[in-house]
Amino acid sequence: MKSMYDIFKEVGLNELEADVYSYLIHNNKISITEMAKSLGVFRAYIYKSLENLRNINLVDKDNNPADPTHLEFLLSQRQTVLKQKQNSLKKILPEMIGKYNTHSAFSKVKFYQGKDQFVNLFDEILDSNVKTIYSMEDSLTFTNIVSENFIDYWIKKRVQKKIKIKVVFREGHNLLNRLISNSHMELREIKTLPRDFEFNSQFHIYNDNLILWNPVLPQAIRIKDSIISSSFKSLFELTWNGL
Repeated sequence: MKSMYDIFKEVGLNELEADVYSYLIHNNKISITEMAKSLGVFRAYIYKSLENLRNINLVDKDNNPADPTHLEFLLSQRQTVLKQKQNSLKKILPEMIGKYNTHSAFSKVKFYQGKDQFVNLFDEILDSNVKTIYSMEDSLTFTNIVSENFIDYWIKKRVQKKIKIKVVFREGHNLLNRLISNSHMELREIKTLPRDFEFNSQFHIYNDNLILWNPVLPQAIRIKDSIISSSFKSLFELTWNGL
């Protein structure tokens, strides 16, 4: 159970302000001198605490304490302000994280293995505040690991988040024709590689991340590094413009 001082702290009072307010609640018409003596502090500190309490309407101009129910209002007000600050932080946090990661000394590498982790990694991509994904894929091997139902779910979620994708597909899977026909509504640009082109893997580039997939094992590696990701993006654009 929270103590009285815990509640005072949550509404923004420091220890002396809490003592002064509590003292006024329990003692009627007490002088500043008596209060300072009782609390063991200088009168100047009492005056300052009273001024602060008046600013939040816990004490009136005659140093009479406000109804304790006003504490509930102050707590609610403080929670509202905190929520506003949290929302403001959420807006600027992606940019701050981006700048932090750009200047990080080392690449961040994470390994994924198995179908469940593949699925989680796909969701991580969409939760990363990305605007455009760049991908090169072999549709034949990858649908052996991730089902077409999951692909449909992922596309729907991506579209809901208004995330675009540019993808180079190797021909050969009947899924490809459907993806091409729905490209506009699904925020997708597609170019294709011939079926006999040797490409049995997949990679995704988004923000400063590069994901290399091995759908045969299955395994994946996510590398967070601005230099590596930008280099692979250049290779992607070279392939894209050559098709």
